[in-house]
Amino acid sequence: RREIMRRLAEMTRRLHDADFFHNDLRWRNILVQTTEGTSPALWFVVAIGGLFLILVLVGIVAAVVIPSMLQTGRTARQAAVQELLRNLATSERMYAAQTEGGGYGTLGQLASRGFIDASLAVEPVRVEGYRIRTEWIDHRSFCFSATPESEGDTRFYIDDSMTVREGLPPGHPSGYSATPRTW
Repeated sequence: RREIMRRLAEMTRRLHDADFFHNDLRWRNILVQTTEGTSPALWFVVAIGGLFLILVLVGIVAAVVIPSMLQTGRTARQAAVQELLRNLATSERMYAAQTEGGGYGTLGQLASRGFIDASLAVEPVRVEGYRIRTEWIDHRSFCFSATPESEGDTRFYIDDSMTVREGLPPGHPSGYSATPRTW
């Protein structure tokens, strides 16, 4: 009850700050919707000339919905970056199969042969809030990393094992090794 009262007071203050006055704010004009596992949603009922309107108190709904929307966006960005890393690794394999001597190529070489889009040829590549760069390429191995441009997002890398991993690649200058989680 205290939480509902606190939220009601906060939402009433927000409405007043926006120069909206209910003029009939009574308990019978307030609806409380509870769903297990979520915070209660508050609704004001307004009667105007015999019509009943329900105003959604967006602040409370937003407090529940916005964090999950942000997480969904982060998950989608991470999935897109992981897919790009897989595509780069697949392109490396195709490049090596068609190159005399079988070596791997730089992003510029992959683009010049049509294995990847030319927009990916110049490093660092910026995609979905991540910087994609080549960690190393030699005749027998390669590694690409994806570093987030904002705090709180996950780093990824892929090497010639063809597995996307979380963290920094082994031997990265920071000395940090990747966690065992793979995608």
